[in-house]
This record gives sequence, C-alpha cells and structure tokens, in this order.
Amino acid sequence: MNDLLALQNMVMSRIDETHQTFVDAASQLGVSGPFLHQFINGQYKSISVQFAIRLASYLGTSIPSVLRMAGHTDIAGLLEEAHVTRDDVYAQQLAAAIDELKPEQKMAIIENARNMARLFKEVKPRYIGGKHDKTKK
Repeated sequence: MNDLLALQNMVMSRIDETHQTFVDAASQLGVSGPFLHQFINGQYKSISVQFAIRLASYLGTSIPSVLRMAGHTDIAGLLEEAHVTRDDVYAQQLAAAIDELKPEQKMAIIENARNMARLFKEVKPRYIGGKHDKTKK
C-alpha cells in the first residue's frame, strides 16, 4: 500500500467514524465535494502541500507525517527542524519506535495512542509492564 492510498483510507475511516457526508468532510477540508471524491478514488497521483496540511488537521495527526505520506519529505523535514517544543523528546521516541512500520501499522498505533490519551484524561494513568511499571515491588 503506498502512502497516498493510506491517506485516502485514513480520510475514509475518519468520514465513517464521524458519520459525515462527503459534502461535510469536503467543507471541513476546504475543498469541493468532487475534489474529495476524486482524491478518495485515487484519481490524483499527488496532492499539494496545502491540502496535505488540511488533511493533517482533519485527521488529527502531525503535519510533517502527512506531508511525508504525500511525498513532500523536504518540507516535512524543514517543519520538524523548525518545530521544537518541550514534548519533542516524547514525539521523537515515538517516531523512532514506529519509523520503519507500514503506514497502516503507524495509523493503528496512532489510533491506539488516541484512545489511551482519552482514557488517561478520564482516569489516573497506570504503567503496565516495562521499566516504568509502578505496580511491581
């Protein structure tokens, strides 16, 4: 599966998850319904940087990762270099852990991380296994 196909599948999954119509999703993405339909159906061999950035926002994922999937690796690299925050160490560790995975595997990890983040907002996080396991004595 190529990265553009993975992006198409991610958009379709998001549309299904949110129970949106194509028109609603297209509106949220700032594109026309026919454009979105053509993108989903694989009628484009590439997408613009602007559309990749909109997709990142729509999908709730990082702009550099979507830019890379869209084939704009040079711009993604520049953004990553320019974007330094205190959380970078966590993002870097996660990126290193999943860097060699296939796009669909990366998305599975992202979805699991989102679910865990939602859960952690509701309850106190508890480490399970590994060197951070506080339940072992």
